[in-house]
Amino acid sequence: MRTTSVDVADVIDRIPVGQLQIITVVLCGIVAILDGFDNFAIALVAPQMAHSFNVAVSSFGAVFGVNAFGLMLGALAFGPIADRFGRKPVILASVFLIGLFSLLTPFTGSIQVLLATRFLAGLGMGGVMPSIIALTAEYAPKRLRATLVTVMFAGIPVGAMIAGSVRTQLLGEFAWRNMFYVGGAIPFLLLPVLVAFLPESVRYLVARRIAPERPLAILRRLDRRTNYPDGIVCTHSEAAGAATPISRLFQDGRARATLLLWLIFVCNLLVWFFLTNWMPSILQRAHFPVGRAVVATIILYGGGLAGGLALGRMVDRKLSYRTLALAYAAAALCVAGLAFAATPLQPALLPMIFAAGFFVAGCQYCINAIAAAFYPTDLRSTGVGWALGVGRIGSIAGPAAGGALIGMEWSIGQLFLVAAIPALIAAIAALLLGRSTARAAADRLALATPAGRLAQHYGGPA
Repeated sequence: MRTTSVDVADVIDRIPVGQLQIITVVLCGIVAILDGFDNFAIALVAPQMAHSFNVAVSSFGAVFGVNAFGLMLGALAFGPIADRFGRKPVILASVFLIGLFSLLTPFTGSIQVLLATRFLAGLGMGGVMPSIIALTAEYAPKRLRATLVTVMFAGIPVGAMIAGSVRTQLLGEFAWRNMFYVGGAIPFLLLPVLVAFLPESVRYLVARRIAPERPLAILRRLDRRTNYPDGIVCTHSEAAGAATPISRLFQDGRARATLLLWLIFVCNLLVWFFLTNWMPSILQRAHFPVGRAVVATIILYGGGLAGGLALGRMVDRKLSYRTLALAYAAAALCVAGLAFAATPLQPALLPMIFAAGFFVAGCQYCINAIAAAFYPTDLRSTGVGWALGVGRIGSIAGPAAGGALIGMEWSIGQLFLVAAIPALIAAIAALLLGRSTARAAADRLALATPAGRLAQHYGGPA
């Protein structure tokens, strides 16, 4: 009997990772590099920019804050848009925003105009994240989903390290402007490549029932070993829902898990942005030379890259929320350990910084992959976008709290001990998330039986 339909998710899970999937991960990873480059560039050149604008460097706390606010709004707004209109259009629009407002940054003549350009660049950076996470997850087989998402997301620390390397090559009064020329030109060079080679999500096209010939053409590129004749229907077990996407984050037993995911994102991003924004200043306060403080921050990003790759593979092999909770507990211990290692003559400092990056950033990559796997296709960008968007509260609170505590003359030890607390809260939330997910899975399994459906109808236990 001739096959008349094929489930695209089954095909992706069955076949080896091929050229189209590799292209997707690489291109999304390059987009992530843009995000990492731009975010770290502003931190690297803030003193030179402050001197150019004739303002105190402390004024850049507002610049960092408005950039993080743009990241938050971008993730909240663009996630649902990507679920409605597709991943690729949102990625292209976001990359355009990053490039445009990065190029405009060197032409700002006042701190007020700078605030506006950094906010709008932040919208692009925040908006692109849910879509590249969702697109990578939707082209990844289930057995490698977390690994491929973390490989793609590793572009952020790679971008930050590239920014650090570029900064060391740019000297003189106009070095900060050249940083943004580089950071703005690359997105515009990348856009034609994305238009030509980045595919739309085949799962999204099928779930939204858009142009049946498009998913069939993508399926033929994905699985060249199988002949898919004209007229075959591509299907997907996750059909598009009719309810408002944001409200659906709290339907079908997802409410508790959604709130726990948000809590983990907030705590994780709070710790990470506290470390990345204030590590150089804290180390200089501990009498480290400026160059060594920058190197220490690059090591922090390097630890995040290693942690993302290692912990992402762990998630694919066995998705254990208990193991994730242990990783967050390790992050708390490493951040707290910095309280005792942050002295210039302490040989354990750089390894401890690497370990803090390994667990704090590594856990962030894992929770990105877990969020992408948790939500169905037509809700994935919304779910990831809102988790990242709400989590950006942490990215705003971390630098703000750090600045306030430093202004109150807290000791270096006190700063790092307090920074460890959110990681500990994330560990507890990860345990609760595991229980909630297991309970929801058991409920869905029970309701899949006739007895379970009957029990639900009459309000009794299955």
